[in-house]
Amino acid sequence: MWVYGMPGIGKTAIAHSICHRLQEIEQLGGSFFCRRDDPARSETKSVLPTLIYGLATIFGPYRDQMALALRDDPELKPQLTGGELFMRTLQSLKVHPLRTLVLVIDALDEC
Repeated sequence: MWVYGMPGIGKTAIAHSICHRLQEIEQLGGSFFCRRDDPARSETKSVLPTLIYGLATIFGPYRDQMALALRDDPELKPQLTGGELFMRTLQSLKVHPLRTLVLVIDALDEC
């Protein structure tokens, strides 16, 4: 889902509400809230590592596959792979979560 609109109309509030609800029903796979005025949250290179960490925290098989990939190539950096590590690890899973897991990114245009 893509939520768009003028600045200040509540898109971030909606994203927070969605994350809260997804967390309650154990379907939040990870989230990233961009902020132009926060150096830690204003770089696109931070998005994938944060989502990978969130997904690895909630879904053990993904965590195991990610650990294996990083162990096999210790020079591998999630933010430098353009999503390849993220997707390759997802595609290599032999089991899938019982519920759909959702990733939420807010204000990507601020990165």
